[in-house]
Formats: sequence, structure tokens, C-alpha cells
Amino acid sequence: MKNVELKIESGNLCLHNSEYETARRIPLEFLVDNKALSAMPPGIEFRAEQPDLLRVRGRGRAALRFQFDDMKQFENACPREDGSIEAAFIQIGKLLFVPLRGALWHNSMWIPAKAQVDDFFIDLLPAAETLEFEAAIHAYYSNGLRCEAYAPFDSLK
Repeated sequence: MKNVELKIESGNLCLHNSEYETARRIPLEFLVDNKALSAMPPGIEFRAEQPDLLRVRGRGRAALRFQFDDMKQFENACPREDGSIEAAFIQIGKLLFVPLRGALWHNSMWIPAKAQVDDFFIDLLPAAETLEFEAAIHAYYSNGLRCEAYAPFDSLK
């Protein structure tokens, strides 16, 4: 049962769980040369491959930051052995950030005394050689996996 979906709305990545009628808005921030911009720069594109799979691509010196605020107990972010990062939210679902080109960086840290992470961010950064990044963002409720292969970005509508 597909009950979790992703959308970009008003400068936010929106994760919605229709089964529990819960949602989470994750603000997006655009960076060029480490300076925040008020609007999305040219060269950053979003495409929905499926309701629960969003693709993003950036060209040029722009980077994309996902800002995770107001984290609750047992919510967390965890790097995986394959280089992806999973962010988990109670009763909403999970996000899996999969880098396809460029780099994926985060500053989350588990705090055992609080049983949660503090506010953190995940950055998609362009590769120094090509000035491009590309990533897949999966949404699921429990135990999601990355795809074995991803369609070329330009083939997506």
C-alpha cells in the first residue's frame, strides 16, 4: 500500500502520509558560493518519477540544502553503507536521499541522552569537476530500499 508521497510546495519538500493524515514540511535553501539565496537559482530542477520518488538535479555552482527543524524524540537521520542518508519521522514516514552525481553531506548527530538528533541539514553539492549534482529522494513508511538503477533525468516528465 502506497501511503507516503513527496511534493515540492512553496519552497518546501513535503512528506505526506495519507494513512495517518500526517505531514512534514522540510524547508529548502539554495546556496551559491555558500551564500543563501531567496529564490531558486537557474539550473536546479525537480521531477516526480513516482508519487513516492522525487528526483533533483543541479547545474552550476548552486547547492541545495534541506533543513530539518523541530526534531522529535526518536526522529533521526542515519547514513547508510551505500552513501545514502535516511531521515526518519515518527508516524509520518522516512526519506531516503540517494546521491547519483555530486556529493551528499549532512550534519546530524544522534544524542543518546535525548534519544533524538538536534536540528540538522542535508546538502546536495555539485561535483568540483562537472559542477553538477543529481539525487533521488524516496519516501516510504518502513524499510525502503534504493532502486538498483535510475532512469536518466532528461527522460522524466
